[in-house]
Formats: sequence, C-alpha cells, structure tokens
Amino acid sequence: MNIDIEEDSLWKEGFLSGDQNRIFINSALGCSANCSYCYLPRIGYNNGLSPQKLISAQKLVYALQKSNKFIPGKKGSILSLGCFSECWDKINIEETKKILNFAINQGDPIQLSTKKCVCMEDFIDVNISEMKWLGQITVFVSSATISHWNKMEKGTTYPYKRFKTFETFNQINIPAYLYIKPVINGITLLDSHLYGQIMDLYKINAVVGSSFNTQYSNNIAPICTDKLFYDYSPDEEYIRSMLKNFGKIYRFSIEPINELR
Repeated sequence: MNIDIEEDSLWKEGFLSGDQNRIFINSALGCSANCSYCYLPRIGYNNGLSPQKLISAQKLVYALQKSNKFIPGKKGSILSLGCFSECWDKINIEETKKILNFAINQGDPIQLSTKKCVCMEDFIDVNISEMKWLGQITVFVSSATISHWNKMEKGTTYPYKRFKTFETFNQINIPAYLYIKPVINGITLLDSHLYGQIMDLYKINAVVGSSFNTQYSNNIAPICTDKLFYDYSPDEEYIRSMLKNFGKIYRFSIEPINELR
C-alpha cells in the first residue's frame, strides 16, 4: 500500500491515540450528537455538528501498521472505536466497517461503543464469519440516562430503540454490554431500576463508568492523557451494587475483553 501520509500527524490530530495496551481509532473527529456532558468541546473537537475532519479507513490502517505502538494479534493492542466521534454515524459508518474487517483479519481485539441502534442489515458488510475467536469484537451500547435522554443526550437514538442493538448481537454471538458511562450525579441513578430491567431482558452484563474532565488529578484517562482525567461520581457504587443482582458489573470496558481473551 503506497499512501503519502504523515503518520505522526494522525496521532497529533487525534485520529489515533493511546498506547500499546489500547489504541483509539477515529475516522472522524467530532460528533453530530449534542450530549450535555460531552468532553469533546473541552479538548478541541465539536459536538452537535457534522464532523469536519474525516479520514479513510485505508489511511488509518496504514498509519496504525507503521506505528510501534500497535501490537497485532489476540494478545496485542485493544482497538477502540467511538471516543472522539460516533462510530456508527452515517458520515463514517462505512469506514468503521472497514476498520472492523481489518481487525477481524488480523485477529485483533476490537471494541465499538455507540449511542445508535445497530441492526442486522448494518452489519452485513462486516466479515463476522472470519472472526478468529469469541469476543474478538465487543460492543458497548452507551447510555448515561433514560428518563432525561431528550435533555442530556440530544441527537442520539432514543434509548429503548438503541437497546435493540442487543438483539442484533445476541443473534450473531458477539458479546454486547450495557455501557452506563458517564454516571451523571443525581441523574443516572434515577434510572437504575430501568437499567436492571434492560439487563434482565437481554441477559447482558454492564459497565458502570466515570465521566472525564480536564481538571488535573492522579486518575488519568486512557485517551488524551495530557488533557482528560477520571471524575468519579459518588453515585457509581450505588448503581453497581444495585445492578449486580442482574448480571456482572465492570468498572472499565477493557475488563470483559481481557476476560474473553
């Protein structure tokens, strides 16, 4: 593959970020949704608008393979989609599928997080029959609130439609998780019983995670390590203790992946 591209610029701009343990891949920078708690504006990217910066999967894969940060294979770098964009947006969904197919072919663990509804028709172009191991793809359906969705997650898919994604991945034996992140103080816990119902209905496990902020602390976030830090909510432990009656609860999304491999 002969592509004239500056690999370093992709890391500097944010199309690629992370380290050998986990690399975040973005074919777009910015998000068309307008979640009130979004960290993107605080680190220089837009939300509530169609992403202005786009790149092809071909260029991303080329730069990834050249990087000494990338370790291929089952025990190598976890590839994460959906940190600086909505990976299932119309504007970049085709590039997301190409990245998935690259990872499948390599045997790399890859995760995607989304606030969209992923249906079976959307996944037709993904070569799931060629996956090398169970859990090579993991899906995280993100939700920080159900009852306040129309105020705090504007531009995202209605939560109960979003949760239909679990039906898709249950059918094709791809592990999917309820991704309750970020926990919003005084808001997310209002829907704890509803999240429990979703876990029970679809027989799924959940990740209950913290928000990110730009105020320095010792709890460094895995993306933009010089800019973002974990902001723990006192509500997190209550939600975890309540939901453990419905399934396994994780604190970080890489935990179930590490179990599967």
